[in-house]
Amino acid sequence: MTEPAPTPRRGRRPKGQGNPRDDILRAAQKEFGDRGFDRASIRAVARRARVNPALVYHYFESKDDLFTALIGSQVNPARIHSLLTEHAREDAGHVIVRGFATVWDNAGPESVLVIMLRSATTQPTAARLLREVIVDEIVGPGAGRRGGRADRLRLSLVGSQLLGLAIARYILRIEPIAKATPSALAEHLGPAVSVLLADPTGR
Repeated sequence: MTEPAPTPRRGRRPKGQGNPRDDILRAAQKEFGDRGFDRASIRAVARRARVNPALVYHYFESKDDLFTALIGSQVNPARIHSLLTEHAREDAGHVIVRGFATVWDNAGPESVLVIMLRSATTQPTAARLLREVIVDEIVGPGAGRRGGRADRLRLSLVGSQLLGLAIARYILRIEPIAKATPSALAEHLGPAVSVLLADPTGR
């Protein structure tokens, strides 16, 4: 549940510290990683960051807002765009799978993406944000820049394939999927993704 922000108290920036917002985001990543989205709390994040909870609410309206900001700090749309255009001559399936795996690999095993993946089955906010990252930030742009006309159902089906890949690679650590390079994953899974993106009517 979203924690209500205390009012009218306002946190002040502690003297002699760096950017408190960044400190809070780092503390939030540790808290969400250790306890999951459901059990994490604003007060616990504040304790980790060594600030008053009011200061957390000064920057973030709620736990949902904090989690969304944490994702935004690690999921860079410009970087995703770059990854999706580095191999412009390849078909959409290869590009999407390689870009997806590269984004997650670069984020690391303790990233907010993995936290979001673990939380998505029980927390609606995490599930919504995971859908947006996969379908809106990766699948849609990867398909659209290749002139495809994939509808929402086909984009979502591709998203389900990538979600399965993420669980196998980053949560269950199934071998050899866990250690395969993004290019190897694209070589094997890319054709299936391209089939899903193809318009069955031939248009």
